[in-house]
Amino acid sequence: MIMVVFLLLESGPWGLQNINMQFDNYIMAESKSAENLHDQSHQSPDIVFFDIDNAAYVQWNRPDMVPRDKLASLVESAYEGGASVIVLDFDLARPDFSPLEKLPSEVQALDGRQRDDILRRVLLKIKDQPKNTKVIFAAPAYADGTLHRLVYGDLVDNISIFKASPDFLVNNYDQVARFWKPYNFVRESNEQPEEILWSIPVLATALHLGLREQLDINAAEILKTVQGNVRQVVFSNGRQGTAFSFYTTEGTPHQYNRIRYFFVPEGTFRAQDKGNLNLSVRSWSGGDFISYKDTALSVKGKIVLIGNSSLDGGDHHMTPIGKMAGMYVHGNAINTLVYCEQPRIIGIGMHVFLEMFLTLLAAYIFLVISPGKARLLISVGLVVLLPIGYWFFLQTGIFINFIFPLVGIGIHETVARIEDWYLHRMG
Repeated sequence: MIMVVFLLLESGPWGLQNINMQFDNYIMAESKSAENLHDQSHQSPDIVFFDIDNAAYVQWNRPDMVPRDKLASLVESAYEGGASVIVLDFDLARPDFSPLEKLPSEVQALDGRQRDDILRRVLLKIKDQPKNTKVIFAAPAYADGTLHRLVYGDLVDNISIFKASPDFLVNNYDQVARFWKPYNFVRESNEQPEEILWSIPVLATALHLGLREQLDINAAEILKTVQGNVRQVVFSNGRQGTAFSFYTTEGTPHQYNRIRYFFVPEGTFRAQDKGNLNLSVRSWSGGDFISYKDTALSVKGKIVLIGNSSLDGGDHHMTPIGKMAGMYVHGNAINTLVYCEQPRIIGIGMHVFLEMFLTLLAAYIFLVISPGKARLLISVGLVVLLPIGYWFFLQTGIFINFIFPLVGIGIHETVARIEDWYLHRMG
């Protein structure tokens, strides 16, 4: 009875919140451990951030949006440097309305339309003179699934220039970004049929790994899938096996889409932890401070994410390890996929077996020894099992949830007393 009750509780909102809490603790611990030990083994060298940080934002006179000519210089730097994929994590649904810059009288100031044209020329160069570099636009959708019109939407050809959903999944009860979202069902207009719009992490990873054809194949298969059916979608990386995978329904399957945070920008952890933080994140400030001619900057064959991390930029989200700019949430999701380090939870069969075994073991312990010794033994078991579970998660990405069966074990004596009281009353 204890096992059945807790299995039902686990499948509900309270149970999922408990699983999220445990995962959050594990992910926070591994993120801190990686940073404090200067461990870059979990940070893909194929991911680079062009970060328009607060210093660049202030130098640019705190514009309401990143000026498109500045963005053009970043894109051109990444392109000329031979980047594999360039992700633009910006709002490209509106034209540039940045005010005229205060420049020396001999230098002509640029208006918004001229700035837009500068970026357009850079994008056209990428489109017309391909170096095997792919560009991804963030393409948000309205609540009904209709896509925003993009200033550069006419350049999208799904050969060199793509669009992708910037959405990731947050939990309603605390708005924490824990999961990458595989795709959205969208349409260009109300009259158009639905299509699959891949998310930034999925599209960037697939293009980087050379899985372009599999995108179309899987999109067609997903559109055929009856809504509500659980279906695993697998991207195969040839002889190396599975590159990454996800499930097609919401709810528990999204536990497999959990983001592990190994790229940690400065100031992410709590204030009391900042003194112990050793940064190893590869990050550069905005376009005035980088150049593809700089030999210290190597982006050849890499995924370059360009975004604004300034707190005034308005693109910050709560994560299990603290607030983080959207570009870093996407970057960590891509890192999770590139390394195929998606956390997994054990299957329902093994889970039921584990709970049954622990519950029956507790029953036997309370039967053969005194309640005080039984509680002590179970407490020691808890101390031993949790570190083992943490180590197993770090090594394999497989999460074993000991909390519910251990809680069931903890209340076993109470249940036994209720049983004795009932039998005494009936007898």
